[in-house]
Amino acid sequence: MATEEIQLTWLPERTYNHKPKPAKGDKVVISASRRTDMVKWYAPELREILSHRYPPAKVHSLVLWTKFASAVLLPEMRQTLKGFDNLYIHLTVTGLGGTEVEPLAPVWEDTFRTLPDLIDFAGGPDHIKLRVDPIFRARRGERLYDNLSLLRKILARGAALGIKRYVTSFTCYYPKVQNRLTRAGFDVQAHSPEEKTEIWRELSSYSAKLGIALDACAVPGAPESSCIDAQVLAELHPLKLPCSSFQPRTRELCGCTHAIDVGGYYTKACYTGCLYCYANCARHPALPAGDSEA
Repeated sequence: MATEEIQLTWLPERTYNHKPKPAKGDKVVISASRRTDMVKWYAPELREILSHRYPPAKVHSLVLWTKFASAVLLPEMRQTLKGFDNLYIHLTVTGLGGTEVEPLAPVWEDTFRTLPDLIDFAGGPDHIKLRVDPIFRARRGERLYDNLSLLRKILARGAALGIKRYVTSFTCYYPKVQNRLTRAGFDVQAHSPEEKTEIWRELSSYSAKLGIALDACAVPGAPESSCIDAQVLAELHPLKLPCSSFQPRTRELCGCTHAIDVGGYYTKACYTGCLYCYANCARHPALPAGDSEA
């Protein structure tokens, strides 16, 4: 009986586990930026960085973080971004945009009107991770600012557009955040550990019914997750190019892979003005002329 010949095809590994070494040809992941909204507030500088310091030939994946979908789609930004092999966008939509809590962030319905065009430009819904983050609750006078019910609407609207990946967390009321909210007249009503457990259980169940994956960003008691996930980036890359899975472990429960973040907290202050943000500093430098493009 003839033995059937089996031909084995070599397939590259999706990831490798050492810190990328550009001098040896490793391509890097660029993050712009978890520290500030460069797409909105530092667009010319971001384009300069991506054109000269980290051009497409050096970059495995470009990860953008923003609350401004429309800013990604401006002509000059599109021209710069379209040269990159793999674009992955963290788009934050909390439902608080346009309120005193997020004074310069867009209203969430406006973001969803732009979202189909952003999905098309990025390469499909798999290239978008929607950040319904953070869960916030505080009272100011007679008004309660509580975005929990809106989060469910945002999850459902995103799922209807084909977006499968989401992330959330609870507001961390660091002393400077607490002081800032108090000065602005807010009475913080932080969720108790028991409430957080129940909220996470309910949101996880609701997400499962929608057929989407909801991650928790460094939330005690929830599974560890990766906002920058080497396996996801490798799978999304048009050539399935291996990506470093090296994890710096910069904080507990953060499983993010190594990325070069080109932003900054104080050198590139964010002007969106979100009151709950730990990166929000009291004394902002003047916004450079021409840096806000939308």
